[in-house]
Amino acid sequence: MSKKRAIIFLSIIGFLTLIGVIFLLVRMKVDVSGTALLPKEDPAYKSMKKMEEIFGSSRTMMVILKKKSGDVFSNDVIRELFKIEDRLKELPYVLKVDSILKAQKVSLRFTIGGIDAKATPYFPDGNVSSFSKDILKDRLYVGNLIDPEGKVLAFILQVTDTKALEVVESVKKVFEAVSDDFEIYMTGEPVADAELESSVWILAFFYPPILFGLIWFLYFMRLGSASAAVIPPVISIISALWTYEIASLIGISLNILTATVGIFIIIVSSSYGLHFVDKYIEYRFTMGLQDSIRKTLESEKVPITLSAVTTAVAFLSFIFTPLSAFKQLGILVALGVMLSAISSLVLIIPVISLFDVHKIKRRYLVLNMEFGKHWKTFSIFAIVGIVISFSLLVNKIEVNMDQFSYFGSNSKVKVASDVSNKYFGWTLPLYVLVEKEKPFTSKDQEVLEEIVGRIDKLNGVNDVTSILDVAESFKVPLPILQMLSGTTDEFKDLIRGNVLRLLVKTPYTDTLRTERLVKKIQEILKDYDEYTFDVTGPVVVTASLNSKIVKSQFITVAVSFLFIFGLLVAVFKKVVISLVASIPIILTTFLNFILMAVVKISLEIATSIVSSMLMGLVIDYSIHFVSKYLTMKSIRKVIQEVGAVILSNSIGLSVGFASLLFAPLILYVKLGFLLCVGIFAGMILTILIIPPFLEKA
Repeated sequence: MSKKRAIIFLSIIGFLTLIGVIFLLVRMKVDVSGTALLPKEDPAYKSMKKMEEIFGSSRTMMVILKKKSGDVFSNDVIRELFKIEDRLKELPYVLKVDSILKAQKVSLRFTIGGIDAKATPYFPDGNVSSFSKDILKDRLYVGNLIDPEGKVLAFILQVTDTKALEVVESVKKVFEAVSDDFEIYMTGEPVADAELESSVWILAFFYPPILFGLIWFLYFMRLGSASAAVIPPVISIISALWTYEIASLIGISLNILTATVGIFIIIVSSSYGLHFVDKYIEYRFTMGLQDSIRKTLESEKVPITLSAVTTAVAFLSFIFTPLSAFKQLGILVALGVMLSAISSLVLIIPVISLFDVHKIKRRYLVLNMEFGKHWKTFSIFAIVGIVISFSLLVNKIEVNMDQFSYFGSNSKVKVASDVSNKYFGWTLPLYVLVEKEKPFTSKDQEVLEEIVGRIDKLNGVNDVTSILDVAESFKVPLPILQMLSGTTDEFKDLIRGNVLRLLVKTPYTDTLRTERLVKKIQEILKDYDEYTFDVTGPVVVTASLNSKIVKSQFITVAVSFLFIFGLLVAVFKKVVISLVASIPIILTTFLNFILMAVVKISLEIATSIVSSMLMGLVIDYSIHFVSKYLTMKSIRKVIQEVGAVILSNSIGLSVGFASLLFAPLILYVKLGFLLCVGIFAGMILTILIIPPFLEKA
C-alpha cells in the first residue's frame, strides 16, 4: 500500500471513529438496577412490576442522622431539620419524605355525624413541646423513624426510579447544610446503584487508558520497539470504541456487566496485533517491506482468525442464558473481538506502510525450553491432580450474591448499611403484598395480625411494619383505614385499594439468606388461601437473578467447549490433535473452580462469566502452538518462536486483568483476580501439557 493511500485510509477511519465517540457520549446510558437484568417473564420481575403499578415505581432511600451529643429534642435541632425536610421536598427527584417532624398522635371518635378525628402534632409549629418526647413511646415511629433514645433519626425518601446518581447527589447536597453535631449516613437501593453507576463509568472509560499503558510496556518488552508496541493496544482500543458506539446505536445501556466490554476487548484482542507485528518484525530482518507484509498475512491470518472466532464463540455462549445483560455482554465482546481481529489484519498494514516499524533494540521476553524425558509423566500427574482436586472442591463453592458486598468494608455505602441495620433493622426493603378480592374486614384484621406475628418470629426478621401498626397506634379498625386511604396520602404507601403491603425488616442483603427467609415466609402464607400473596423487593429480584446465573453456568461452559472443539476439528482435521489442544482449557476451567473454592469466592453474576472467558482466551495459546507445530514439526522450535509470544501475551493479559484489583468495586476485584490467575495458569498448562502429547498425536 502506498503512503498516500495509507494516509487517506487511516484519516477516514480516524474521522469516523471520532464522530462515533461524540455520538456515544451523547446517547450512552447507564442502568445498574436488578430488574434491568431480568427477563420480563421472570416471576420476580412480574411481582416487582405489579407492586410498582399499585404503589408507584418509586424507590426507597434512607438518610440517617446520628446525634453526636445529646438527643434531637431541642428547638434549634428541630427547626434545622424542618428546613432540611422542606428543601428535600423541593427536589425534583424526591416524591415523598417521611420523618418524625410531621408525626402526629391521632385519636378517632365515632359520632352521630360520622368520625371525629383529633390529631396532635408531636412538634407543633416546628418546635419542641412538653409532650414531644412522647413519640419515643409510639410504636408507629420508634424503630422506623427514630431510635428509642431519641439520638438517631431517619428520613425515608421515596425517589424516582431513574437517575440514581443525580438523585443521590442532590440529596447529599441538602444534608451538607446540617450542623457538625450530626453524623450522616445514606443507604438504600438508590445509594448502592449510584455507587455502581459511578464505578461503571470509571470502568468503561477510565480503565482503558491505564490498560493501554500496561499493555504497551509489556509488548515493548517482547517486541523491543516502542513504536511497534503501540500498534496492538491502539487497534484494540479503536475496536472497543466501535463496539460501544454500536451498543449505543442499538440502545444497549451500560450495566455492571456490559461496562466490562471495553476492558475485555482491549485486554483480550490486543494479542492479535502482537502476533502480527511480532511476525512482521521477524520477516523484515531478511525481506523488503511489501514482502514482509505479504508473508505475515499468509502466516498469521488463519491463527488470528481462528483465535478470534473461538474467543467470540466462548462469549456468544452467553446468548443461551435467560438474562439479557449476559446476552448483551456476550454479543458485544464477540463483536469487539472480531472487529479487533479484522482490524489487526487490515489496519496494521497501512500503519506499517507509513512507519515501517521493525527496528528493535533488545527483546526481554524470550523463552527457551528443552523437552525432557519426564515431561509427559509430570504432565499426567498434573492432569490427574487437577481433576481430583476439582471433584473434591467444586461442591464447596457457595452460590451467593450480595449487592452490598460489592463495596469495601470501609466504604460509605457499607458503613451506612451497617448503621441502618443497627438502629432500624433493615437496609433493603422486603415486601409482602396481600391482596383480597373484596375490602378488608375486622376478621381480616385479626388474620393479618396473626400472619404478621408469625413472620415477625422468623430468624432474620427484626420487625414487620404495615397499616396494622397504624390501626394499633391510632386505635382505628382496618376497614376504616382502608376507606381513609382513598383520600389520605399518608396511608397510600401501606394500602391501595384491596392490596395491603407489609414491610419485612431484615438485615439480609445477600441472596442465599434472603432465599431461605422468603421460603419460610411463603410456607407461612400457604396456610391462608383466602388471600393472594406476592413476596418481592430489590433483594428478591437479585436472588432470582443469581439463581438464573447458576443454572446457566453449565450451559455456557458446555456450549463454549463444544463450539470450540468443533472449530478445532474443522481446522486441524484431526480429532486427536483437537483433543490435545482442548486439554489446557478444560484444566484451566477446573482450576478456576478450585481457586474459587479455596479462597471462598462465591459464584455470582461477575464470577459466573469467568469460566467461559478463560476457555475463549486460553484456547488461543493452543491454536497458535498447534498450528505452528503442524508447519514446523519441531516442539523445540515452536516453543522458541511461539512460546515467547504466548508468554508475553499471558503476562499482558494477567497484568491487564490485575489492574482490576484496584477497581472501586469488589465484584470487579474478584473478576480480575480469577482472570489474572486463570490466564497465567492456562499459559503454563498449554506449554506443560501440549508438547508431550502433541508429538504422539
